[in-house]
Amino acid sequence: MSTHTPPLQATHVTPPHIQIRRRHAPGSAGPSTLSQSFSLGPADVDISDTSIGTPTRRRVTALSTSEQGNMGMHGQLSPRVRSNLARSPGATLAPGSEPRTRSRSRLSEVFRPVQDEDMDDSDAWTMLDSMRIWRSDAMTHHLYETAAFWANKILDWTGDANDAFWLAQAYYHMRHFVRAERLLTEPLPPPRAPLLDKGKHKASGERDGHADEDERKPPIREHLACRLLAAQCLMEQEEYEDALEMLGVQSSFGETDAAATRPSTDQGIKVFSSMCYLRGLLHLRLSSPIEAKESFMEALALDVKNYDAFRELIYGQMMRPGEEWEFISTLAYGSQLSDEEAAFVRLMYISKLRKESHVKEISAAGRELAVKYGLGENSDVLVSIAEELFANYKWEDCYVVTSKILNKVPGHSEALTLQLACMHHIPRLHSAIYALAHSLVRTEPHEATTWWAVGMWYYSGQRWADARRYFSKANLIDQRFGPAWITFAHSYRQEGEHDQAVTAYSTAARNFPGSHLPYLFIGMSYLQLSHSELAEEYLATAASYNSTDPLLLNELGVAAYNREDYLSAIEYFQAALQGASRMQGSSEPWAATHSNMGHALRNLGRYEEARSHYASAIRLNPIDATAYASQGMISQFLGDVRGAIKLYHQALAILPQEPVATILLEMALTEQVRTLDPTTLPGLPAAIVDKNLDPFSVPKGNPAFGPLPIELDPLTLEEAGDASRISAQGGSSRTVTQGGSGRTVVPAGRADMSAMSMSMSQASYRHHHASVVDESSVMDIEED
Repeated sequence: MSTHTPPLQATHVTPPHIQIRRRHAPGSAGPSTLSQSFSLGPADVDISDTSIGTPTRRRVTALSTSEQGNMGMHGQLSPRVRSNLARSPGATLAPGSEPRTRSRSRLSEVFRPVQDEDMDDSDAWTMLDSMRIWRSDAMTHHLYETAAFWANKILDWTGDANDAFWLAQAYYHMRHFVRAERLLTEPLPPPRAPLLDKGKHKASGERDGHADEDERKPPIREHLACRLLAAQCLMEQEEYEDALEMLGVQSSFGETDAAATRPSTDQGIKVFSSMCYLRGLLHLRLSSPIEAKESFMEALALDVKNYDAFRELIYGQMMRPGEEWEFISTLAYGSQLSDEEAAFVRLMYISKLRKESHVKEISAAGRELAVKYGLGENSDVLVSIAEELFANYKWEDCYVVTSKILNKVPGHSEALTLQLACMHHIPRLHSAIYALAHSLVRTEPHEATTWWAVGMWYYSGQRWADARRYFSKANLIDQRFGPAWITFAHSYRQEGEHDQAVTAYSTAARNFPGSHLPYLFIGMSYLQLSHSELAEEYLATAASYNSTDPLLLNELGVAAYNREDYLSAIEYFQAALQGASRMQGSSEPWAATHSNMGHALRNLGRYEEARSHYASAIRLNPIDATAYASQGMISQFLGDVRGAIKLYHQALAILPQEPVATILLEMALTEQVRTLDPTTLPGLPAAIVDKNLDPFSVPKGNPAFGPLPIELDPLTLEEAGDASRISAQGGSSRTVTQGGSGRTVVPAGRADMSAMSMSMSQASYRHHHASVVDESSVMDIEED
């Protein structure tokens, strides 16, 4: 979660008719210059519009809840440092009467001093004003002990809720959450500051008179910002129910639609929006994702500048892709921002949407940000480009872009996740994962991406149990880190533990209700378990989220194939291949889809088309044993038993333990021996007909099967030169000159081959699915 720090005292652009004059310490030789201090002081900045300490400003407690909620934090709780710009341009300082500021800087001679004029005594600085400067500067410099030390004294003097808020901020940054929460929820003591009576500007509590201690209210009842900070402290203490009760389980503002059309009164982030965002985080901690989603949507609708709410919705995948587009593109940008600001914010948000729908519009937004706004080298714009490349399976290009981002912004979480995924898919970079993970453990040991990187190193090495241990550690650090949940489940499925895998996928589905990937992977697991009906239910759910994912279309085709609906299967496989071709990315992951298409075509008797797809599968993946065995099956169907035997041997050379190829090879060899005279097979010596033959005395050799030995049997060569007759599957005979003796081949029975065809198809799916799904699944993890 984000913390709310006091606003920096940033330099403001001053209108040309106003001359900034500097104050110098009383009794000093001359006027002070611009650089009297390392940090900007009250005379350096113009924050008069937001300071509550000036007499002309009404107290925030007099504002309505609606008015407070539509202001930024600075608008209602200022550090109360004052600027000389608060005075009229004609007011001047009397020489020697200026209040003391801070010590001179070594750069004080760089700027030309400006002679100050007389100043009204009402603008004299008190010690309280100086101490507030110390407190503000200490917060800016992250000196929280210093800030708390001086803020504590200021609060004892003033007893004001404004000063209590800034002391609580210091406690919050020091992780003293109980102390900060108690300070904000208990009544403040009355002011007791005798020294301040000499000053011209008293605290707000003093201006209102000394109220009785029993009548004083706790800060959370005076300022919404104090209530927000107290709720944040409760959340850090894991008191989620109490924090939600303090904020309200549901929005109590009752004016979301009206407030969404109004800009912030001080150009800051509306406190209403921050409260809604915090309410969403609390709902997430309490495992209520639907309520959390509604709170984040309300936070972003109230203030489109609240990027934290946007990030939870989009990167937390709490909305479906179509719902994302409709919500983000119709926010009230124009009502809350100027025309120029509204156009820019809208483009930035659209460029960061998921690249699953409205891809052209998202790409156009990224190009406009690069060309019109000069953000082509900005890390967030580059991440959007990398996400689009990754979604299109262009891992090499994506790796180049993410490397560029990480060189500029080390540890960028989105870029780092994408780069690790790309390195997993590029085999030559597997060893580099170790070096990257080791560096992350040393530099960022508290980040979830660090331990996910360690897990990816083991995952790439197929050490599933070790990988799972580090994925689990990443989940403990950040329960909203989607890649760790998905790869954690993948590691179970790789070990064949499908029940545990389905449980982990189901948890991911609850955590990321807008993503189709968990449902897809559950369906894939059930397909591997042969639970086709359950698989189709989950795949149909995934299709309702994203119907164009090629991987999902492939799985739908497999489900249709399993119920023997081959025409539907072919349609799904064809759609998957068309979607993959439009991506213009790596084609290797789609070798299994080509193989699956071949199975469906073969079962419809379209052998030549099937052979073409098997050839495509082998071209994309030369070590695809199932594709070789499937081609051998088609050869055997067409009567070319010898060609089938050769292909079966090629398949077994790649995967010696392939059970289906082994059975098919045995069938082919049995068919060949059973239907042909063993003594007439090409390559056998003629003397084999002699029952008293000594096998060790017969020379070998046949020119049809390779180089001949030195000693040859003439009878063998003579009889091996005849034509052989091969019987085609349909019963007609044809003559094929093969350099062997005449033979007649009778194909195996149609029923036997059909049974083996189905078995082959299922085994083909299991084998290729295990390899390709692993690649495709991990590839899609980082889009969550």
